[in-house]
Amino acid sequence: MKKFLALIIFILCALLFSNNTSYATILEPIYAGTLYFSPSQNTWASTSHEKDTIKLNKKGTKYYIDGKFAFEIDSNYDFIGNGKFAAVNNNTLKFYTITYNNDKFQPAEMTTKSVQEIFDDVKVIATSDFKNNEVTIKRTPFQVEQFLIVNDTNMNFENYRFSPTSVNRAQFKGMFLARKVGAIHFVKNNDTYNQYPKLKIKIRNDEEKYKNPQPVKILHPQY
Repeated sequence: MKKFLALIIFILCALLFSNNTSYATILEPIYAGTLYFSPSQNTWASTSHEKDTIKLNKKGTKYYIDGKFAFEIDSNYDFIGNGKFAAVNNNTLKFYTITYNNDKFQPAEMTTKSVQEIFDDVKVIATSDFKNNEVTIKRTPFQVEQFLIVNDTNMNFENYRFSPTSVNRAQFKGMFLARKVGAIHFVKNNDTYNQYPKLKIKIRNDEEKYKNPQPVKILHPQY
């Protein structure tokens, strides 16, 4: 009887989880090729829809207009999210966008607030939120939620990884899944003598979410 009740509870929990999961807005990666910017709408797209669009071609980390250099951005991964151009440097965990003024494109570092506007279904954590290399976050009970570390300090995270590594599956090195209560670490590879900062993330349940559970949106698997 106990085994039967345990099976029923397991099935109900599985159904609850599956019904409360949906996909977030899909981000468009920018590889070598063409993209478009609309000055009037201040939006970016992989296809042209506006009459005033400016056509750009990407080659490596550089972008060109009609064969002429437009701008270069120090990043590992460029993408379009919610009509905005964004790029991340996974060694620093800093995000960048492109501003357009006086007919010129200029790279600019993004604030944590502007990053959050693109990742509207991911909770952004600033490195300045860590105190003594630790931070506590809250997740919705019984659900999987995504978090993203964005660097707003001078720290460098080259060759860093999450422990356990299974919590990260995205193009963004600072993104991780909070599946359960506990702790995960963001550490330097092969740091035998603990010479580099080790970030600790404590995961707690948000008790208020028990009262009003919301659907969870997981960033599309291919990203």
